Amino acid sequence: MRHLATTVFRALRAADIPGHARRRFVAPETAALRWASSCADLVANADVAHMSDAALRTELRALGAAPDILTDAPTLARALAIVSTAMQRRLGAWRIFEIDDLPGPVAGPVKTCLQTARSIGESAYHANHTEDPADLDFADTAEFLSELEARLDLHRLSASQREIVRWLAYAGEKRRLAQPDEISLPSTFYDAVRHLDTDGSLRFDPTREQVMTAALLVRGLIVEMDAGEGKTVSAGLAAAVTAATGRTVHVLTANDYLALRDTEWLVPVYESLGLSVDAVLSSMDDDERRHAYAHQVVYTTAREVGFDYLRDNLKLPPERPVRGRLDAAIVDEADHVLIDQNQTPLIISGAEVGDLNGFHRVHQAVRELVQLHASEVAKVADVVSKAPDDGAPKAELDAELATLYAADPDNPVLRQVAARSGVDRQHLVATLEDLVDSHIAYDYEQRFYLIHDARTRSVRFTDRGEALIAGRFGSATGVATRSADTPPPERHRHDAMFSMAHQFLRAYTLFKREVDYVVIEDHVVLVDQLNGRLLPDNRYMHGLQAALEAKEGLPPRPEYETLAQTTITGLMGLYPRISGLTGTAVEARDEFMRDYGLLTVRVAPSHPSRREDHAPSVFSTTELQQTAVVEEVQHWHSLGRPVLVGTASVQQSQEIGRLLTRAGIRHNLLNAVNSESEAQIVRD
Repeated sequence: MRHLATTVFRALRAADIPGHARRRFVAPETAALRWASSCADLVANADVAHMSDAALRTELRALGAAPDILTDAPTLARALAIVSTAMQRRLGAWRIFEIDDLPGPVAGPVKTCLQTARSIGESAYHANHTEDPADLDFADTAEFLSELEARLDLHRLSASQREIVRWLAYAGEKRRLAQPDEISLPSTFYDAVRHLDTDGSLRFDPTREQVMTAALLVRGLIVEMDAGEGKTVSAGLAAAVTAATGRTVHVLTANDYLALRDTEWLVPVYESLGLSVDAVLSSMDDDERRHAYAHQVVYTTAREVGFDYLRDNLKLPPERPVRGRLDAAIVDEADHVLIDQNQTPLIISGAEVGDLNGFHRVHQAVRELVQLHASEVAKVADVVSKAPDDGAPKAELDAELATLYAADPDNPVLRQVAARSGVDRQHLVATLEDLVDSHIAYDYEQRFYLIHDARTRSVRFTDRGEALIAGRFGSATGVATRSADTPPPERHRHDAMFSMAHQFLRAYTLFKREVDYVVIEDHVVLVDQLNGRLLPDNRYMHGLQAALEAKEGLPPRPEYETLAQTTITGLMGLYPRISGLTGTAVEARDEFMRDYGLLTVRVAPSHPSRREDHAPSVFSTTELQQTAVVEEVQHWHSLGRPVLVGTASVQQSQEIGRLLTRAGIRHNLLNAVNSESEAQIVRD
């Protein structure tokens, strides 16, 4: 209890919750949201809209030098207001330079301004001056400005149009040699664009909720935001403010595609504020990584940072590190990265250490055992399928179903008869336990060669199975009866044999191709069970990977010595400041607090949700379920709406794909087999 109280108090203090709120035992989530709301109020009332681009950059630099920018609400709000204004301008009004590429219509007066500015720029005599790099600042000379005003007088323009055309022509001249981030425009230009942009095509306004989320991220919390509420914007606001303090900020996303997408989208904002940004991608070499890590804001994945950290620490003699400083991390999809991915360690392997002696003999023995077991299962399934269907199941049928469940929990006959008889899994488990306790004739230890435990997703040999494996290697006893008097060499061989056999047993019974793994170019590649993506750098340990390769007819590769490894929790511990956001954070709030000491809050959406959440539909057979899926897709497809169908395996996705093709519905199929096409499919 004392530990819990201390943890909660630290979370309150970390979130900058006032002392009186802590004394009154206000819920930490409530106190954090109140603080963020007051911060958003300060941002909304900040008087920064009148500042030029250069003034915004200068003041953010000054605020970044303040020691309390990340802890003092007014100072933080001022910085957030500056970054928010830069976003409004660079992601909004600056799109006027790309007006020909905009997908939607743009207000006529705005187009007229752009056409006039281009006409002035093309006919101006001063254009020739830009051939000399020494004329880089020609647009700022009195000669240019005088000529520009004279040409503006030749056109009949309103005050707003004249202001827009003036600065479009100025920016056009500057852009001949200068980069966009080197061009500073006054606030009057942006005011004029907003005035004439009646359809809002050039408007981008970060929402109050995005500002609240950014404030919470800066303070080191995990924030839940609904899908579509703008997590990328919130992370960008927080990253820019944090980077302004001189800290290197890593924005950790789920994959390379998102890292590159977010970088390219937000580059104009960061650079207009004098901040550098780049992405670290899996395809980069060391020099490219070193250059990218040197930027103030880096978009990448936790996997890339983790492996770069391990590789840097393995270099002897020490060389220039690839990875930069680990100052602050903002984690997108925080539950996936910090909770789900933490189950799999990041490992760098070295020399071979595996021993494949006897490997093929064990493989042959287990394959024989699995075939014999399947024959015994078929006998019981045949008995069960012929049982009379008279409503209430009999005790004998219960016992047969229970033993069949232990031998093959996914057996189709078992599922059909159990559904027909009204027997659920809990009843089967209870019956099985009764059989074990009563020691009656249904001794599945002697009937079968292996036993499943569906609750723990594990499998083991029965006494009969152990005897078969031991007999294939010249031993009369199984592993259970090995005595302490067995000579050490024989004991070691005995243990190694059964360990290898058990991994083969798991490979054949628990791991399914195109569900748990796929085969690509003669390699077994694991599939992330949480998102269906491939894990090309991951391998199962303790011989399981080699067993899967042998099962698929591939040459087994020995295991390798582990040179370095870490976990996501260990990696995050290297950052003095971490925070995160995701759409489902509240469900994992206990894990965030336990593993990282991070408080979790939810920021409500900016508008009430209009989505309808229907109750689940349950079908008695797979065929009925798939038919319902296709009918649902047909309905929404006929209305012109895109439909996303989620499946649990590659095989299931391919089956749905075949049904959609048969129904004449065009679709893209994305699964672990063709995951390299993910980025293009998402764009389409």
